Order: sequence, then C-alpha cells, then structure tokens
Amino acid sequence: MQIFNTVGYMKSAKGLPVILTALIFFLTGCAGNDLAFEEIKDGLCSQKQEQLIEKHIAGQINALSDQNWKKAYGFAAPSFQEVVPIQRFEEIIQNEYEMIINNDGFKFTACNIAENKFNQVVVLTSKGNEFKLLYRLTFESGRLGVEAATAATAEAKVLT
Repeated sequence: MQIFNTVGYMKSAKGLPVILTALIFFLTGCAGNDLAFEEIKDGLCSQKQEQLIEKHIAGQINALSDQNWKKAYGFAAPSFQEVVPIQRFEEIIQNEYEMIINNDGFKFTACNIAENKFNQVVVLTSKGNEFKLLYRLTFESGRLGVEAATAATAEAKVLT
C-alpha cells in the first residue's frame, strides 16, 4: 500500500506545474485588482479602475435584471450591507429602481474619484426611456462595493 501511494503521488505530481501555474495566475490576477485600488486620489479613475468598476456594476445590474437578489446584494459594499438587510434592499429596488430590473441595456460614461469614493455614471435604457444613474462605490475589505445608486438629473456631471 505504501508503494501505491508513492506511485500515485508521483503520477499526480506530473500535473503539479499546471496547477502551480494556474494558482500563480489566479493570485497575480487578484493582486492586480488590489493594486488598481492601492492608491486612491481624487480625480479621474484610471483605466484599470474603470474596467473593474464597470465589471462590478454590470454584474449587479445583470443580477437585478434576473431578480437574483442574493447575488445583486453581494455587489453591495460591506458598510451598506451592515445597515440595509437583503429584504429591504429587494424592496428598494422593486419600488424605486424598476428601470434597472427591466433594462434594455446600459452604458458607462464618466468615472471619477472624490473623497475615497468612486463615482460612475451609468446611462440605462428601459421601456424606451433613458435614465442616468450615479453609482457610488467604495473599496473596503479588499473589494469593491456599491454604496449607492441614485437617479441623476440631466445636468449631473462627474468631473471629466
């Protein structure tokens, strides 16, 4: 039995370089996300920050469109989750943000940083109408999180 374990171990070790390469790739990919938020200065978002912020917001919008409340809630900032339970989150979205649930598409415009918060304008189309939403995100506990999404007026601008 000892020989079998040793031989079995040796056979599985052949795949070890592949596993190690995948692990290194995964870890450096995660580190890259953290590095994008390592230094947060007021002004325009970096290209990497914009990409990650857009991916995060798109994930939440898509989850809301699917009415997958648990998944959508997971995109919220930890500080938001501490004060707003998931049931209340669902009520708010259903009562005040139906346009997100029934969206026909969305695009991202300006992104800036002010007072350690990321501000991203999202233009969303729903039932033939266009809505401008201002998303505010934070980077807490090593991850992005949506703190708020508010309807922006037509004149609302993010520093460009």
